[in-house]
Amino acid sequence: TAVLSLVTAMLGLGSLTMPNVLFHGGGIVGLGALATGAMMACASTRLLVRVLVVLEKSSYEEMAWECFGRRGAIMAEVCSIGLAFTTAAGYLLTAGDIMAVALHQKFEGDQPFEQDSTFK
Repeated sequence: TAVLSLVTAMLGLGSLTMPNVLFHGGGIVGLGALATGAMMACASTRLLVRVLVVLEKSSYEEMAWECFGRRGAIMAEVCSIGLAFTTAAGYLLTAGDIMAVALHQKFEGDQPFEQDSTFK
């Protein structure tokens, strides 16, 4: 379950940030940044899965306890809780931004923001 939660968090947040990376970084730089991030995510996920399999553990906390002792297990738990809160906050902020635009268009009937010359 630890690997599944990590993968879903990475995919969800990655899909939310992609348009922003491409807009602000440009096509080539943005795609390069996305490719680099994807390779780093794959490498770290592979490493975590290998360690979990070799140690025959089923969670990050168990793996951290085995590798780093009590402090490592506590740090893994703190990071897991932090990931859960920041993932939820990211989704809530994005949903709030989308709803603000949708509600404004529904009740005001016009564009809520001035269009940038890039999109004309």
